[in-house]
Amino acid sequence: MVLFTHLADLPDPRTPINIRHNLMDVVFLTFAAVLSGASGWKAIEVFGDAQLDWLRQYRGFEHGIPRRHCIAHLIRALDGEALMQALLGWINARRQGSGQAVIAIDGKT
Repeated sequence: MVLFTHLADLPDPRTPINIRHNLMDVVFLTFAAVLSGASGWKAIEVFGDAQLDWLRQYRGFEHGIPRRHCIAHLIRALDGEALMQALLGWINARRQGSGQAVIAIDGKT
């Protein structure tokens, strides 16, 4: 997925000690869950447990789905500006790749 290319430069806010879950796994899980209607850390964890086979088509999830407290801690610690720049880079790459001047996110055009 091209999205992962843009997210790869996101700085990991954790110290190298006791890192169990891959940063991209947790970010992808959170995006997928929220886009599927999850509205809290527990809902993200439940989504991950239910969709683990599908998630593993795109990412490793070697240690399974992290618990909600781990998800919350990691997402809260991310550099919001760096995440925004990564997402804007991905959206602009999609826009340029399709030859569009604008991407309509409301589905009307």
